[in-house]
Amino acid sequence: MKLTFQSKFRAQIEHEVVWERVESALEQIEPEFRCYVILEDPSTGSYIQCAGGPNRLTVELRKFKDEAFKHYVLGHASSGREPSIVWTEILCSSGPIAVHVPEVLTSNDSVVLFKSFYDGSEIPIAYKARNVTKFFTRRS
Repeated sequence: MKLTFQSKFRAQIEHEVVWERVESALEQIEPEFRCYVILEDPSTGSYIQCAGGPNRLTVELRKFKDEAFKHYVLGHASSGREPSIVWTEILCSSGPIAVHVPEVLTSNDSVVLFKSFYDGSEIPIAYKARNVTKFFTRRS
């Protein structure tokens, strides 16, 4: 696994990281100087990333398969009827990021989600994935 994170004003990249190093990077996230963490599987190109601060962040997942990809914003799974969509913003030095309210997560959530990616598991049932692939692909 390859770990990329913001360190002051530049990206820091580490290869073949152990889980404890990933967890440490997630626990140090803050919106001004360490606002993002990316964990990539170099064998597939798939990655999980988060941006924001410890109490308000967003987590996204990109999964590659056969040279195509799906891109998701992860959030808390709802119980019962889906409420109307309410948007909010995650503020960080990379700019404001618009997400649905259930997609505002914490650093604790990011640890759970990154660990499932690190282990090669599906996202836990307490979370949902909103497919946003169309925003990253061109239409002919």
